[in-house]
Amino acid sequence: MLPSLEARLKEILLRISPLGFIAFGGPSVHTILFKRLFVTPPNPSSNNQPWLDEQTFADLFSLAGALPGPGSTQLLFSIGLLRGGALAGFLTFFLFSLPGALIMFSLALAVSHLPASLPPIVLALLTGLNASAVGLILSAATQLSRATAPSKSTKLILFATAGIGVCTQAVWLFPVLTIGGGLITFILDWSVAKNLETWVRIKLGRRQNAALEELGLPPAVGNAGFTRTVGMSHSLAHDAYPPPSEPAPARITGSATRLPTPPPDAYDEHEPQKESSSHPTGRTQAGSIQSASPSFYALHHPPSATHSLRRRPTSGTSSDAPSEPPPLGLDRTPINFHLSIFQSGLVITLFFTILISILVLRSSLSHPSRALQLFCNFLTAGSILFGGGPVVIPLLQGYTVNPGWVSVQDFLLGFALLSAVPGPNFNFAVFLGTLSLPSSRPLGALLGYLGIFTPGILLKFALLPAYSKFREHPAVKSALKGLNAAASGLVWGAAFRLWKSGLLSPPLSPGTATVSTSLERSGYWAAVSGAAYMASEHFSLPAPLIILGGAVGGLLYGGVKGAPH
Repeated sequence: MLPSLEARLKEILLRISPLGFIAFGGPSVHTILFKRLFVTPPNPSSNNQPWLDEQTFADLFSLAGALPGPGSTQLLFSIGLLRGGALAGFLTFFLFSLPGALIMFSLALAVSHLPASLPPIVLALLTGLNASAVGLILSAATQLSRATAPSKSTKLILFATAGIGVCTQAVWLFPVLTIGGGLITFILDWSVAKNLETWVRIKLGRRQNAALEELGLPPAVGNAGFTRTVGMSHSLAHDAYPPPSEPAPARITGSATRLPTPPPDAYDEHEPQKESSSHPTGRTQAGSIQSASPSFYALHHPPSATHSLRRRPTSGTSSDAPSEPPPLGLDRTPINFHLSIFQSGLVITLFFTILISILVLRSSLSHPSRALQLFCNFLTAGSILFGGGPVVIPLLQGYTVNPGWVSVQDFLLGFALLSAVPGPNFNFAVFLGTLSLPSSRPLGALLGYLGIFTPGILLKFALLPAYSKFREHPAVKSALKGLNAAASGLVWGAAFRLWKSGLLSPPLSPGTATVSTSLERSGYWAAVSGAAYMASEHFSLPAPLIILGGAVGGLLYGGVKGAPH
Protein backbone atom coordinates (compact mmCIF):
# COMPACT_ATOMS: atom_id res chain seq x y z
CA MET A 1 0.00 0.00 0.00
CA LEU A 2 1.33 3.43 -0.96
CA PRO A 3 2.13 5.57 2.13
CA SER A 4 0.37 8.89 2.57
CA LEU A 5 1.84 12.03 0.99
CA GLU A 6 2.80 13.34 4.42
CA ALA A 7 4.69 10.14 5.24
CA ARG A 8 6.50 10.17 1.89
CA LEU A 9 7.57 13.81 2.25
CA LYS A 10 8.76 13.18 5.80
CA GLU A 11 10.82 10.22 4.60
CA ILE A 12 12.36 12.33 1.82
CA LEU A 13 13.13 15.11 4.27
CA LEU A 14 14.90 12.79 6.69
CA ARG A 15 16.93 10.84 4.12
CA ILE A 16 17.79 13.60 1.62
CA SER A 17 18.41 16.69 3.79
CA PRO A 18 21.90 15.64 4.97
CA LEU A 19 23.09 15.07 1.39
CA GLY A 20 23.05 18.79 0.61
CA PHE A 21 25.77 19.23 3.26
CA ILE A 22 27.86 16.04 2.96
CA ALA A 23 27.84 15.19 -0.79
CA PHE A 24 31.36 16.34 -1.68
CA GLY A 25 33.52 15.21 -4.57
CA GLY A 26 31.40 15.84 -7.66
CA PRO A 27 28.93 13.67 -9.61
CA SER A 28 31.03 10.54 -9.78
CA VAL A 29 31.44 10.42 -6.02
CA HIS A 30 27.78 11.34 -5.56
CA THR A 31 26.80 8.26 -7.54
CA ILE A 32 28.70 5.96 -5.20
CA LEU A 33 27.24 7.76 -2.18
CA PHE A 34 23.68 7.37 -3.51
CA LYS A 35 24.29 3.68 -4.19
CA ARG A 36 25.46 3.12 -0.63
CA LEU A 37 22.51 5.00 0.83
CA PHE A 38 19.62 3.84 -1.34
CA VAL A 39 20.64 0.46 -2.82
CA THR A 40 23.06 -1.35 -0.54
CA PRO A 41 21.28 -3.16 2.32
CA PRO A 42 21.88 -1.23 5.55
CA ASN A 43 23.45 -2.43 8.77
CA PRO A 44 21.14 -4.51 10.96
CA SER A 45 21.07 -1.68 13.51
CA SER A 46 19.93 0.86 10.90
CA ASN A 47 16.27 1.72 10.36
CA ASN A 48 16.90 2.87 6.78
CA GLN A 49 15.88 0.35 4.16
CA PRO A 50 17.00 0.26 0.50
CA TRP A 51 14.83 2.26 -1.86
CA LEU A 52 16.04 0.76 -5.15
CA ASP A 53 17.17 -2.54 -6.58
CA GLU A 54 20.54 -2.74 -8.32
CA GLN A 55 19.13 -2.88 -11.84
CA THR A 56 16.85 0.14 -11.42
CA PHE A 57 19.72 2.18 -9.98
CA ALA A 58 21.95 1.28 -12.94
CA ASP A 59 19.16 2.18 -15.36
CA LEU A 60 18.60 5.58 -13.72
CA PHE A 61 22.34 6.23 -13.79
CA SER A 62 22.58 5.57 -17.52
CA LEU A 63 19.44 7.59 -18.26
CA ALA A 64 20.97 10.55 -16.42
CA GLY A 65 23.92 10.39 -18.82
CA ALA A 66 21.62 10.21 -21.84
CA LEU A 67 19.84 13.49 -21.01
CA PRO A 68 21.30 17.00 -20.76
CA GLY A 69 21.84 18.53 -17.37
CA PRO A 70 23.47 17.62 -14.05
CA GLY A 71 23.94 13.85 -13.93
CA SER A 72 24.03 13.21 -10.18
CA THR A 73 21.25 15.72 -9.49
CA GLN A 74 19.02 14.06 -12.08
CA LEU A 75 19.84 10.66 -10.58
CA LEU A 76 18.79 11.76 -7.09
CA PHE A 77 15.76 13.61 -8.50
CA SER A 78 14.70 10.38 -10.23
CA ILE A 79 15.11 8.42 -7.00
CA GLY A 80 12.86 10.91 -5.21
CA LEU A 81 10.27 10.74 -8.00
CA LEU A 82 10.12 6.95 -7.97
CA ARG A 83 9.98 6.84 -4.20
CA GLY A 84 7.41 9.49 -3.42
CA GLY A 85 5.95 11.05 -6.55
CA ALA A 86 6.24 14.48 -8.18
CA LEU A 87 6.21 16.65 -5.05
CA ALA A 88 8.75 14.41 -3.34
CA GLY A 89 10.98 14.57 -6.42
CA PHE A 90 11.11 18.36 -6.51
CA LEU A 91 11.64 18.47 -2.75
CA THR A 92 14.58 16.11 -3.26
CA PHE A 93 16.04 18.41 -5.89
CA PHE A 94 15.86 21.54 -3.73
CA LEU A 95 17.18 19.80 -0.61
CA PHE A 96 20.20 18.57 -2.53
CA SER A 97 21.05 21.63 -4.62
CA LEU A 98 20.14 24.69 -2.50
CA PRO A 99 22.75 24.36 0.30
CA GLY A 100 25.63 24.24 -2.19
CA ALA A 101 24.08 27.05 -4.23
CA LEU A 102 23.94 29.31 -1.17
CA ILE A 103 27.56 28.46 -0.30
CA MET A 104 28.73 29.25 -3.84
CA PHE A 105 26.81 32.54 -3.72
CA SER A 106 28.58 33.47 -0.47
CA LEU A 107 31.98 32.49 -1.88
CA ALA A 108 31.35 34.57 -5.00
CA LEU A 109 30.62 37.62 -2.84
CA ALA A 110 33.91 37.01 -1.03
CA VAL A 111 35.89 36.46 -4.24
CA SER A 112 34.60 39.72 -5.70
CA HIS A 113 36.60 41.55 -3.00
CA LEU A 114 39.85 39.56 -3.34
CA PRO A 115 43.08 41.09 -4.73
CA ALA A 116 44.30 40.25 -8.21
CA SER A 117 46.82 37.63 -7.02
CA LEU A 118 46.29 35.02 -4.32
CA PRO A 119 48.77 34.15 -1.55
CA PRO A 120 50.90 31.05 -2.24
CA ILE A 121 49.38 29.17 0.70
CA VAL A 122 45.89 29.61 -0.76
CA LEU A 123 47.01 28.32 -4.16
CA ALA A 124 48.54 25.26 -2.48
CA LEU A 125 45.34 24.66 -0.50
CA LEU A 126 43.18 24.80 -3.64
CA THR A 127 45.59 22.53 -5.53
CA GLY A 128 45.35 19.98 -2.70
CA LEU A 129 41.56 20.05 -2.99
CA ASN A 130 41.80 19.36 -6.73
CA ALA A 131 44.28 16.51 -6.23
CA SER A 132 42.05 14.76 -3.67
CA ALA A 133 39.05 15.24 -5.97
CA VAL A 134 40.93 13.39 -8.73
CA GLY A 135 41.44 10.42 -6.40
CA LEU A 136 37.76 10.38 -5.48
CA ILE A 137 36.68 10.45 -9.11
CA LEU A 138 39.07 7.62 -9.97
CA SER A 139 37.62 5.54 -7.13
CA ALA A 140 34.11 6.23 -8.36
CA ALA A 141 35.11 5.29 -11.92
CA THR A 142 36.61 2.02 -10.69
CA GLN A 143 33.49 1.01 -8.78
CA LEU A 144 31.15 2.01 -11.60
CA SER A 145 33.24 0.07 -14.10
CA ARG A 146 32.97 -3.10 -12.03
CA ALA A 147 29.21 -2.73 -11.76
CA THR A 148 28.36 -1.74 -15.34
CA ALA A 149 30.83 -3.74 -17.47
CA PRO A 150 30.56 -7.45 -16.58
CA SER A 151 30.87 -8.78 -20.15
CA LYS A 152 33.56 -8.42 -22.81
CA SER A 153 31.38 -6.26 -25.03
CA THR A 154 30.55 -3.78 -22.25
CA LYS A 155 34.21 -3.69 -21.18
CA LEU A 156 35.19 -2.74 -24.73
CA ILE A 157 32.50 -0.04 -24.82
CA LEU A 158 33.72 1.35 -21.49
CA PHE A 159 37.36 1.36 -22.63
CA ALA A 160 36.55 3.02 -25.95
CA THR A 161 34.37 5.68 -24.31
CA ALA A 162 37.02 6.43 -21.69
CA GLY A 163 39.72 6.68 -24.34
CA ILE A 164 37.73 9.06 -26.51
CA GLY A 165 36.73 11.10 -23.45
CA VAL A 166 40.39 11.49 -22.51
CA CYS A 167 41.42 12.56 -26.01
CA THR A 168 38.73 15.16 -26.68
CA GLN A 169 36.49 17.59 -24.83
CA ALA A 170 33.91 18.14 -27.58
CA VAL A 171 30.58 18.67 -25.82
CA TRP A 172 28.50 17.15 -28.61
CA LEU A 173 30.48 13.91 -28.38
CA PHE A 174 29.29 12.90 -24.90
CA PRO A 175 25.63 12.18 -25.82
CA VAL A 176 26.83 10.50 -29.02
CA LEU A 177 29.10 8.15 -27.04
CA THR A 178 26.42 7.37 -24.46
CA ILE A 179 23.69 6.63 -26.99
CA GLY A 180 26.19 4.81 -29.22
CA GLY A 181 27.03 2.43 -26.39
CA GLY A 182 23.38 1.51 -26.05
CA LEU A 183 23.05 0.95 -29.79
CA ILE A 184 26.08 -1.34 -29.83
CA THR A 185 24.76 -3.69 -27.13
CA PHE A 186 21.33 -3.65 -28.77
CA ILE A 187 22.84 -4.65 -32.11
CA LEU A 188 25.02 -7.30 -30.52
CA ASP A 189 22.06 -8.85 -28.72
CA TRP A 190 19.81 -8.74 -31.80
CA SER A 191 22.43 -9.31 -34.46
CA VAL A 192 22.00 -11.07 -37.76
CA ALA A 193 24.04 -13.98 -36.46
CA LYS A 194 21.59 -14.57 -33.63
CA ASN A 195 18.65 -14.27 -35.96
CA LEU A 196 20.33 -16.84 -38.19
CA GLU A 197 20.84 -19.16 -35.23
CA THR A 198 17.19 -18.69 -34.32
CA TRP A 199 16.21 -19.69 -37.86
CA VAL A 200 18.40 -22.80 -37.62
CA ARG A 201 16.87 -23.73 -34.29
CA ILE A 202 13.38 -23.37 -35.73
CA LYS A 203 14.31 -25.78 -38.51
CA LEU A 204 15.73 -28.23 -35.98
CA GLY A 205 12.62 -27.84 -33.85
CA ARG A 206 10.41 -28.81 -36.77
CA ARG A 207 12.55 -31.89 -37.39
CA GLN A 208 12.18 -32.77 -33.72
CA ASN A 209 8.44 -32.57 -33.97
CA ALA A 210 8.48 -34.80 -37.03
CA ALA A 211 10.62 -37.36 -35.18
CA LEU A 212 8.29 -37.23 -32.17
CA GLU A 213 5.28 -37.78 -34.36
CA GLU A 214 6.89 -40.95 -35.74
CA LEU A 215 7.29 -42.13 -32.14
CA GLY A 216 3.67 -41.29 -31.37
CA LEU A 217 4.60 -38.49 -28.97
CA PRO A 218 3.16 -34.97 -28.90
CA PRO A 219 5.34 -32.18 -30.31
CA ALA A 220 7.68 -30.58 -27.75
CA VAL A 221 8.59 -27.46 -29.74
CA GLY A 222 6.17 -24.91 -31.16
CA ASN A 223 6.48 -22.94 -34.35
CA ALA A 224 8.65 -20.44 -32.56
CA GLY A 225 11.28 -23.11 -32.05
CA PHE A 226 14.08 -22.02 -29.77
CA THR A 227 13.59 -18.30 -30.22
CA ARG A 228 12.68 -17.98 -26.59
CA THR A 229 16.24 -18.81 -25.57
CA VAL A 230 17.66 -15.91 -27.58
CA GLY A 231 17.37 -12.61 -25.77
CA MET A 232 18.65 -10.31 -23.10
CA SER A 233 16.26 -9.90 -20.20
CA HIS A 234 15.55 -11.73 -16.98
CA SER A 235 12.27 -12.93 -18.45
CA LEU A 236 14.23 -14.90 -21.02
CA ALA A 237 15.99 -16.75 -18.22
CA HIS A 238 12.56 -17.99 -17.20
CA ASP A 239 11.88 -19.08 -20.76
CA ALA A 240 15.21 -20.86 -20.90
CA TYR A 241 14.42 -22.70 -17.64
CA PRO A 242 10.68 -23.36 -17.89
CA PRO A 243 8.78 -24.52 -14.79
CA PRO A 244 8.10 -28.25 -14.43
CA SER A 245 4.56 -27.91 -15.79
CA GLU A 246 5.87 -26.60 -19.12
CA PRO A 247 7.44 -29.06 -21.60
CA ALA A 248 11.06 -28.22 -22.29
CA PRO A 249 12.67 -28.44 -25.72
CA ALA A 250 15.12 -31.20 -26.52
CA ARG A 251 17.45 -32.09 -29.37
CA ILE A 252 17.18 -35.38 -31.23
CA THR A 253 20.11 -36.82 -33.16
CA GLY A 254 19.36 -40.03 -35.03
CA SER A 255 17.99 -42.63 -32.66
CA ALA A 256 19.09 -40.90 -29.49
CA THR A 257 18.62 -37.60 -27.73
CA ARG A 258 21.83 -35.64 -27.12
CA LEU A 259 21.87 -32.94 -24.48
CA PRO A 260 24.46 -30.14 -24.37
CA THR A 261 26.26 -30.15 -21.06
CA PRO A 262 24.92 -27.23 -19.00
CA PRO A 263 27.44 -24.69 -17.75
CA PRO A 264 28.62 -25.29 -14.17
CA ASP A 265 26.90 -22.12 -12.97
CA ALA A 266 23.56 -23.54 -14.08
CA TYR A 267 23.53 -25.62 -10.91
CA ASP A 268 23.38 -24.61 -7.31
CA GLU A 269 26.82 -24.05 -5.85
CA HIS A 270 26.17 -26.70 -3.18
CA GLU A 271 24.72 -29.23 -5.60
CA PRO A 272 27.14 -31.53 -7.46
CA GLN A 273 26.67 -31.66 -11.20
CA LYS A 274 25.02 -34.91 -12.19
CA GLU A 275 25.55 -36.83 -15.37
CA SER A 276 22.92 -38.79 -17.19
CA SER A 277 22.30 -42.15 -15.61
CA SER A 278 22.16 -43.72 -19.05
CA HIS A 279 25.44 -42.57 -20.51
CA PRO A 280 28.22 -40.21 -19.39
CA THR A 281 28.00 -38.22 -22.61
CA GLY A 282 24.41 -37.27 -22.04
CA ARG A 283 22.84 -39.76 -24.50
CA THR A 284 19.65 -41.53 -23.55
CA GLN A 285 17.84 -44.37 -25.18
CA ALA A 286 15.77 -43.75 -28.26
CA GLY A 287 12.51 -42.04 -27.54
CA SER A 288 13.47 -40.72 -24.10
CA ILE A 289 13.46 -36.96 -23.84
CA GLN A 290 15.46 -34.74 -21.49
CA SER A 291 15.31 -30.98 -21.06
CA ALA A 292 17.90 -28.93 -22.91
CA SER A 293 19.77 -26.19 -21.13
CA PRO A 294 19.88 -22.67 -22.62
CA SER A 295 23.42 -22.99 -23.88
CA PHE A 296 23.15 -19.94 -26.13
CA TYR A 297 21.92 -17.66 -23.36
CA ALA A 298 24.39 -19.01 -20.83
CA LEU A 299 27.26 -18.66 -23.29
CA HIS A 300 26.60 -15.02 -24.12
CA HIS A 301 25.28 -13.97 -20.70
CA PRO A 302 27.40 -15.53 -17.95
CA PRO A 303 25.78 -15.38 -14.51
CA SER A 304 26.75 -12.56 -12.18
CA ALA A 305 25.76 -11.36 -8.74
CA THR A 306 22.47 -10.03 -10.00
CA HIS A 307 21.88 -12.24 -13.05
CA SER A 308 21.85 -15.88 -11.99
CA LEU A 309 20.74 -18.81 -14.11
CA ARG A 310 21.25 -21.49 -11.50
CA ARG A 311 18.73 -24.27 -11.25
CA ARG A 312 17.59 -25.23 -7.79
CA PRO A 313 15.42 -28.11 -6.68
CA THR A 314 11.87 -27.26 -5.77
CA SER A 315 9.33 -29.11 -3.73
CA GLY A 316 7.58 -31.81 -5.64
CA THR A 317 10.31 -32.21 -8.27
CA SER A 318 13.62 -34.00 -8.46
CA SER A 319 16.85 -32.11 -8.07
CA ASP A 320 17.57 -32.63 -11.79
CA ALA A 321 14.29 -31.16 -12.95
CA PRO A 322 14.37 -27.65 -14.36
CA SER A 323 12.69 -24.97 -12.30
CA GLU A 324 12.18 -21.24 -12.30
CA PRO A 325 15.28 -19.19 -11.47
CA PRO A 326 15.53 -17.74 -7.98
CA PRO A 327 14.61 -14.10 -7.37
CA LEU A 328 17.20 -11.74 -8.81
CA GLY A 329 18.16 -9.79 -5.69
CA LEU A 330 15.54 -7.34 -4.51
CA ASP A 331 12.22 -7.18 -6.31
CA ARG A 332 12.10 -4.51 -9.00
CA THR A 333 11.55 -1.09 -7.48
CA PRO A 334 7.88 -0.06 -7.33
CA ILE A 335 7.07 3.07 -9.32
CA ASN A 336 5.16 5.73 -7.37
CA PHE A 337 5.29 8.36 -10.12
CA HIS A 338 3.18 8.32 -13.27
CA LEU A 339 2.39 10.77 -16.07
CA SER A 340 0.21 10.24 -19.09
CA ILE A 341 1.64 10.70 -22.56
CA PHE A 342 -0.37 13.92 -22.85
CA GLN A 343 1.03 15.29 -19.58
CA SER A 344 4.59 14.39 -20.54
CA GLY A 345 4.07 16.12 -23.88
CA LEU A 346 2.87 19.26 -22.11
CA VAL A 347 5.99 19.40 -19.95
CA ILE A 348 8.29 18.94 -22.97
CA THR A 349 6.36 21.60 -24.87
CA LEU A 350 6.71 23.98 -21.92
CA PHE A 351 10.47 23.49 -21.87
CA PHE A 352 10.96 24.13 -25.58
CA THR A 353 8.60 27.11 -25.43
CA ILE A 354 10.72 28.71 -22.70
CA LEU A 355 13.98 27.97 -24.51
CA ILE A 356 12.84 29.22 -27.92
CA SER A 357 11.16 32.32 -26.46
CA ILE A 358 14.31 33.38 -24.62
CA LEU A 359 16.50 32.81 -27.69
CA VAL A 360 14.14 34.73 -29.96
CA LEU A 361 13.83 37.59 -27.48
CA ARG A 362 17.60 38.00 -27.21
CA SER A 363 18.12 37.91 -30.96
CA SER A 364 15.33 40.42 -31.58
CA LEU A 365 16.83 43.08 -29.28
CA SER A 366 19.64 45.24 -30.60
CA HIS A 367 21.08 45.76 -27.11
CA PRO A 368 19.82 43.02 -24.80
CA SER A 369 20.51 43.49 -21.12
CA ARG A 370 23.31 41.52 -19.49
CA ALA A 371 20.77 39.77 -17.27
CA LEU A 372 18.90 38.45 -20.33
CA GLN A 373 22.12 37.37 -22.02
CA LEU A 374 23.29 35.69 -18.83
CA PHE A 375 20.06 33.72 -18.40
CA CYS A 376 20.05 32.77 -22.09
CA ASN A 377 23.63 31.50 -21.88
CA PHE A 378 22.97 29.38 -18.79
CA LEU A 379 19.69 28.04 -20.20
CA THR A 380 21.47 27.07 -23.42
CA ALA A 381 24.28 25.42 -21.47
CA GLY A 382 21.80 23.41 -19.39
CA SER A 383 20.07 22.26 -22.59
CA ILE A 384 23.13 20.98 -24.45
CA LEU A 385 25.44 19.77 -21.66
CA PHE A 386 25.73 16.00 -21.49
CA GLY A 387 28.09 14.06 -19.27
CA GLY A 388 27.48 15.67 -15.89
CA GLY A 389 29.35 18.23 -13.82
CA PRO A 390 32.91 17.99 -15.19
CA VAL A 391 31.65 18.80 -18.68
CA VAL A 392 30.07 22.08 -17.58
CA ILE A 393 33.39 23.76 -16.76
CA PRO A 394 34.79 24.49 -20.28
CA LEU A 395 31.42 25.54 -21.68
CA LEU A 396 30.66 27.98 -18.85
CA GLN A 397 34.15 29.43 -19.29
CA GLY A 398 33.23 30.37 -22.84
CA TYR A 399 29.87 31.78 -21.77
CA THR A 400 31.18 33.99 -18.94
CA VAL A 401 34.93 34.57 -19.34
CA ASN A 402 35.01 35.21 -23.10
CA PRO A 403 32.43 38.07 -22.92
CA GLY A 404 34.54 39.70 -20.16
CA TRP A 405 32.00 39.23 -17.37
CA VAL A 406 34.31 37.06 -15.19
CA SER A 407 38.11 37.19 -14.99
CA VAL A 408 40.16 34.08 -15.68
CA GLN A 409 41.56 34.13 -12.14
CA ASP A 410 38.13 34.30 -10.53
CA PHE A 411 36.93 31.50 -12.79
CA LEU A 412 39.83 29.21 -11.83
CA LEU A 413 39.45 30.11 -8.17
CA GLY A 414 35.77 29.22 -8.26
CA PHE A 415 36.59 25.96 -10.01
CA ALA A 416 39.04 25.06 -7.24
CA LEU A 417 36.57 26.02 -4.51
CA LEU A 418 33.94 23.84 -6.16
CA SER A 419 35.77 20.72 -4.96
CA ALA A 420 35.28 21.83 -1.35
CA VAL A 421 31.56 22.60 -1.68
CA PRO A 422 28.89 19.92 -1.30
CA GLY A 423 26.14 19.39 -3.83
CA PRO A 424 26.00 19.53 -7.65
CA ASN A 425 28.89 20.89 -9.70
CA PHE A 426 26.28 22.81 -11.69
CA ASN A 427 26.11 25.19 -8.72
CA PHE A 428 29.20 26.70 -10.35
CA ALA A 429 26.66 28.62 -12.45
CA VAL A 430 25.51 30.37 -9.26
CA PHE A 431 29.09 31.46 -8.56
CA LEU A 432 29.58 32.75 -12.11
CA GLY A 433 26.16 34.40 -12.24
CA THR A 434 26.93 36.32 -9.06
CA LEU A 435 30.20 37.63 -10.50
CA SER A 436 28.71 38.32 -13.94
CA LEU A 437 26.06 40.75 -12.72
CA PRO A 438 27.73 43.27 -10.38
CA SER A 439 24.70 45.57 -10.39
CA SER A 440 22.49 42.89 -8.81
CA ARG A 441 24.48 39.91 -7.61
CA PRO A 442 21.51 38.04 -6.01
CA LEU A 443 19.64 38.27 -9.34
CA GLY A 444 22.70 36.93 -11.18
CA ALA A 445 22.88 33.98 -8.76
CA LEU A 446 19.16 33.23 -9.26
CA LEU A 447 19.42 33.41 -13.05
CA GLY A 448 22.40 31.07 -12.99
CA TYR A 449 20.59 28.58 -10.75
CA LEU A 450 17.36 28.53 -12.76
CA GLY A 451 19.03 28.60 -16.17
CA ILE A 452 21.44 25.71 -15.60
CA PHE A 453 19.06 23.36 -13.75
CA THR A 454 15.68 23.91 -15.45
CA PRO A 455 16.30 22.02 -18.76
CA GLY A 456 17.58 18.77 -17.24
CA ILE A 457 15.01 18.64 -14.44
CA LEU A 458 12.04 19.32 -16.74
CA LEU A 459 13.17 16.78 -19.33
CA LYS A 460 13.81 14.15 -16.66
CA PHE A 461 10.39 14.82 -15.14
CA ALA A 462 8.71 14.38 -18.53
CA LEU A 463 10.66 11.35 -19.79
CA LEU A 464 11.06 9.26 -16.63
CA PRO A 465 7.52 7.79 -16.90
CA ALA A 466 8.55 6.28 -20.24
CA TYR A 467 11.27 4.36 -18.40
CA SER A 468 8.77 3.09 -15.82
CA LYS A 469 6.59 1.74 -18.63
CA PHE A 470 9.28 0.13 -20.77
CA ARG A 471 12.02 -0.83 -18.31
CA GLU A 472 11.17 -4.55 -18.55
CA HIS A 473 11.18 -4.62 -22.35
CA PRO A 474 14.05 -6.82 -23.62
CA ALA A 475 15.20 -4.25 -26.18
CA VAL A 476 15.31 -1.50 -23.55
CA LYS A 477 17.26 -3.67 -21.13
CA SER A 478 19.72 -4.55 -23.88
CA ALA A 479 20.33 -0.90 -24.77
CA LEU A 480 20.71 0.09 -21.12
CA LYS A 481 23.69 -2.27 -20.77
CA GLY A 482 25.63 -0.21 -23.28
CA LEU A 483 24.38 3.10 -21.90
CA ASN A 484 25.62 2.11 -18.44
CA ALA A 485 29.06 1.12 -19.72
CA ALA A 486 29.47 4.25 -21.86
CA ALA A 487 28.40 6.58 -19.05
CA SER A 488 30.92 4.91 -16.73
CA GLY A 489 33.67 5.36 -19.31
CA LEU A 490 33.06 9.11 -19.41
CA VAL A 491 33.89 9.30 -15.70
CA TRP A 492 37.49 8.29 -16.48
CA GLY A 493 37.71 11.17 -18.94
CA ALA A 494 36.42 13.58 -16.29
CA ALA A 495 39.18 12.51 -13.89
CA PHE A 496 41.81 13.01 -16.59
CA ARG A 497 40.60 16.53 -17.42
CA LEU A 498 40.71 17.59 -13.78
CA TRP A 499 44.21 16.09 -13.46
CA LYS A 500 45.42 18.17 -16.43
CA SER A 501 44.14 21.47 -14.97
CA GLY A 502 44.18 21.02 -11.19
CA LEU A 503 47.49 22.72 -10.28
CA LEU A 504 47.16 26.46 -9.62
CA SER A 505 50.37 28.48 -9.96
CA PRO A 506 51.09 32.18 -9.37
CA PRO A 507 50.69 34.57 -12.32
CA LEU A 508 53.57 34.63 -14.79
CA SER A 509 53.75 38.42 -14.51
CA PRO A 510 52.21 41.01 -12.17
CA GLY A 511 48.63 41.87 -12.96
CA THR A 512 47.92 38.66 -14.90
CA ALA A 513 45.71 35.78 -13.89
CA THR A 514 46.51 32.63 -11.95
CA VAL A 515 47.84 29.81 -14.15
CA SER A 516 46.11 26.41 -14.27
CA THR A 517 48.38 23.51 -15.25
CA SER A 518 48.65 19.75 -14.85
CA LEU A 519 49.10 18.07 -11.47
CA GLU A 520 51.78 15.85 -13.02
CA ARG A 521 54.32 18.66 -12.62
CA SER A 522 54.98 17.45 -9.08
CA GLY A 523 54.95 13.90 -7.77
CA TYR A 524 53.60 15.23 -4.47
CA TRP A 525 50.18 15.85 -5.97
CA ALA A 526 50.17 12.37 -7.50
CA ALA A 527 50.74 11.03 -3.98
CA VAL A 528 47.81 13.10 -2.67
CA SER A 529 45.57 11.76 -5.43
CA GLY A 530 46.73 8.21 -4.76
CA ALA A 531 46.07 8.57 -1.03
CA ALA A 532 42.55 9.86 -1.75
CA TYR A 533 41.92 6.93 -4.08
CA MET A 534 43.11 4.40 -1.52
CA ALA A 535 41.10 6.03 1.28
CA SER A 536 37.92 5.80 -0.78
CA GLU A 537 38.44 2.50 -2.59
CA HIS A 538 40.03 0.37 0.13
CA PHE A 539 39.03 2.04 3.41
CA SER A 540 35.60 3.47 2.37
CA LEU A 541 36.24 6.77 4.13
CA PRO A 542 33.56 9.45 3.58
CA ALA A 543 34.20 11.96 0.81
CA PRO A 544 34.19 15.04 3.10
CA LEU A 545 36.99 13.54 5.19
CA ILE A 546 39.02 12.76 2.06
CA ILE A 547 38.54 16.30 0.73
CA LEU A 548 39.66 17.64 4.11
CA GLY A 549 42.77 15.44 3.88
CA GLY A 550 43.54 16.95 0.47
CA ALA A 551 43.25 20.43 1.95
CA VAL A 552 45.67 19.47 4.75
CA GLY A 553 48.07 18.06 2.16
CA GLY A 554 47.93 21.32 0.24
CA LEU A 555 48.61 23.38 3.35
CA LEU A 556 51.61 21.20 4.20
CA TYR A 557 53.02 21.73 0.70
CA GLY A 558 52.44 25.46 0.90
CA GLY A 559 54.07 25.70 4.32
CA VAL A 560 57.22 23.89 3.14
CA LYS A 561 57.66 24.89 -0.51
CA GLY A 562 55.32 27.80 -1.04
CA ALA A 563 53.15 28.17 -4.13
CA PRO A 564 52.75 25.13 -6.44
CA HIS A 565 54.88 25.11 -9.59
